[in-house]
Amino acid sequence: MPPWLIAVIVALILAASLARLWRLDLQPYWVDETWSLGVASLALPDSLHTIKSEIHPPTFQLILWGWIRIGGVEPEWTRLLSAVFGVAGVWLAYWLLRASPFPLGLRLIWVASVAVSGFAIVYSQDVRSYSLAWLAAVALTAMTLRMCVEPHPPGRAVMVSWVLWGAIGSGIHLFNTLLVLCAAIAIGLRWRRRIALLSALAALALMPQILWLLLATLIAPGFAGGSSWIPAPTVADVTEGLTTLFAVDGLHHTARGFAWGSPAALVILGILTVSLASATLLQRKRGTLAAPTEDEAFAWVAARVLATMLGAALLIAFVVSQVVHVWTVRNLIVLQPAAAWSVAAVLFAFASRLRWANVLVAVIVGLLALNLTGILVNMSGPYKPPSTLTVHFEDD
Repeated sequence: MPPWLIAVIVALILAASLARLWRLDLQPYWVDETWSLGVASLALPDSLHTIKSEIHPPTFQLILWGWIRIGGVEPEWTRLLSAVFGVAGVWLAYWLLRASPFPLGLRLIWVASVAVSGFAIVYSQDVRSYSLAWLAAVALTAMTLRMCVEPHPPGRAVMVSWVLWGAIGSGIHLFNTLLVLCAAIAIGLRWRRRIALLSALAALALMPQILWLLLATLIAPGFAGGSSWIPAPTVADVTEGLTTLFAVDGLHHTARGFAWGSPAALVILGILTVSLASATLLQRKRGTLAAPTEDEAFAWVAARVLATMLGAALLIAFVVSQVVHVWTVRNLIVLQPAAAWSVAAVLFAFASRLRWANVLVAVIVGLLALNLTGILVNMSGPYKPPSTLTVHFEDD
């Protein structure tokens, strides 16, 4: 890969990281943020008592409780916490993938695609747990890929890291727990003779959520009452989730989170995929198709693993939410890395076979740069409805 292209990608990643810190005070607090801050402003016993209405473990709320006692409840300070998690998630992707055998071009696209995610950037400026949940999802997704391409079983450090990030995620949000389950399914399809070991690792990763559910159910009447308002998802909700996972334009507020309405990214990625697949078939028909490469093989492995994670998570969440209503568009943020990386892996696999990998990387970087511009334009206007509630906080 030419050095100038690497420099451009690094500059794009830096710009997207800084975008998370841009004008943290621009939007007013909306009702979910005032709820989080209101609970964190209480004395610790009262705060813990209130948190039982959430089905998610209280990790973020406890961090926020300490955070506002350091710097208060002004938007620049409270949203900085989520912004820090967002920036850390971008660079964590690079750090965890750097030792993997995936080709450099694909790894850089993966890092750039999480950096430029409008879904992730919006929630990096929101005083809720979603930026932290996304960080854990980025790390778990990266480690799942490494679990699937290294010897079976991989080294102890890789397995410990997978369990650690899975446990961190399941201690943050219910959908991170779902991601751990789906990651285990994807790994299991490759570890068919190591299912007992994988089951033990998954159990350890799920333990924080299991303990929270058991503890809260036993001692907290009204547990998870805060999610009772959520309706069952429809096909339209799945479509909204996909356009938000591949955010480009049309940022708007809904009762279930901030969504992106434009299907432009899905259309463009579909055109790219069909074009590369058609070129591959044409060259094969003419007998001019190059021999398979190691880069292509690794890209297809990643595509299968990531597609399994994404597909299983969407299917399980949709079916379960017909009975236990936990589907909201914002909860899908934990699927953003798997969604973006799976498409990138498919495109890279085709381009590698065609010997067009560097061209593809340059095209995707250009599209991501345009996307980042559009995201910042969307976020420069009002998209958070002002809350009528007021946060009162006095540090004792």
